[in-house]
Amino acid sequence: STPLYSSAASDVYKRQVLRLLFVEEKTPCEIARQLCISPNCVYQFKHQALAKLKRELTKGDGLHG
Repeated sequence: STPLYSSAASDVYKRQVLRLLFVEEKTPCEIARQLCISPNCVYQFKHQALAKLKRELTKGDGLHG
C-alpha cells in the first residue's frame, strides 16, 4: 500500500505532533485541527515518533535488544 504522506512530510508531522503535545500541551483534537489531519493521524504520528526516539536513545547502549 502507498503511504499517505512521504517520509519527509511524515517526519515533519511527527516533530510537530510531539512539540504540540509536550511543549505546548495541546490535546490530540486541538493538534488535529491545527495541522488539518485526523485525530487518528495524531495518535499514529505520536506513536511512530516516540518509537523512533526510543530506538535512537537506546542505540548502542547494550541494555536493550
